[in-house]
Order: sequence, then structure tokens, then C-alpha cells
Amino acid sequence: MQMDDMILVSIDDHMIEPPDMYKNHVPAKWQDAVPKVVKNANGVDEWHFQGSATSTPFGMAATVGWPREEWGFNPGSYSELRPGCFDVHERVRDMNANGVLAQMNFPTMAGFNARTFTEAEDKEIALVMLRGYNDWAIDEWAAAYPGRFIPQGIVPMWDLANVASQTVRKQRTWRHRPLATACMPAMTAPPGPGSSPPPTIQVGWSRSASSTAVVPPSLMPAPVTPPG
Repeated sequence: MQMDDMILVSIDDHMIEPPDMYKNHVPAKWQDAVPKVVKNANGVDEWHFQGSATSTPFGMAATVGWPREEWGFNPGSYSELRPGCFDVHERVRDMNANGVLAQMNFPTMAGFNARTFTEAEDKEIALVMLRGYNDWAIDEWAAAYPGRFIPQGIVPMWDLANVASQTVRKQRTWRHRPLATACMPAMTAPPGPGSSPPPTIQVGWSRSASSTAVVPPSLMPAPVTPPG
């Protein structure tokens, strides 16, 4: 299909992060601490971070191309996945075949609200990995095919000051292109028993009259009341 024929823009897709995603995006001293893919006793590939399996298996993504009656949320392995789930070049080939002009891709390993890093015990290391995730997702995955992906990052929900710094950091990298903070708390599943809900954060973007200047986002740790 020719680019001029493509009119579909998908704003709710997921990517399965490749096992080597951190290779180029975390300083050498932190490489031993990066999230890693481990095959468990049942032959299932799991992401592990700080000694625990992450809470977001990618089983549903392994059903791409399967008959509908075989769909399910069972855990999967990379060998079951369509390559376009984790290989950006194959993803764009699939998009071309399906007539999809552009996509916004949500995280899987990192969790729908950066849950993997929010639940980690060592928040210093978690922040390093969250920054590395954003660098990979925006500067490697999305940047591989400019114009085909809507760049999206995640923010450290446990620290509002760092929410602001991460947002501004990636806005500067992409100049006036917006950084979409993936999955605001109101859109995610409620926290587990005994835990406190994360703050509701309102994020806004605007572009100044200059084509290169960015007006920093407004970050408000307060609930947003619907009109009326």
C-alpha cells in the first residue's frame, strides 16, 4: 500500500519490548541491574526486575494472527510472538500491509502506569531504568521511522518532581513534539489491597509561537473534576 493511501491512525497499540532494549540506553555501571527476560520452569518468558517477575505478562500479544477462538491471556514466549510485536522494522511492514499510517504504542513490560518501576523497592535504580525505557521507546523505537509513531513515554508516578523533569527532558529532546505520559492513574486498574492510590496528575502541553520553543507542561497533583 502506498503512503498516500494510508489514513488510519491507531492510538491504542502495544509494543513488546525486545530483550536487548536497554543495551544502548543505560550507563555501563547499571547494566547488571536492568530488567531481564528469564525463561521460567514452564518455558514462559518473563521479565524480571529487582528479583521479581513483572506484573504484566505479554500473553495476549502472542495471539496476533491466531484464530479468534484461540485468543487468551495465557503467558507466552518470544517464539510465539509475531515479530512485529517487538521488532520495529517488522512492525512497520505490518502497518504498511494493514494500511495504518501511524501508531501510538503503549508499554508492556513497564506496565500500564510504569507499574514495574513504581512497585520496585530501589527507586533510584527504578528511575534509571524508567529513563532508559523512555530513551529506548522515543529515541530508538519511534525515531526509527519518523512520522509513523506518536512518541510516548512514561513517568515516575511515585515522585511528582521527577514527573516534571522526565516530561521536560523528553520534550527538549523532541523539541516541540509532545511527550505523552502513558496511562494516567484514572485510566488504570486500582492499586492492590493495602496500598495508596497514586496522585491524579493533569498533564497539558502547548507550543509557543516559536517553532522551536516549548511551553513546559502543567503538572497538578489534584483530581480533575469533570465539567457539569
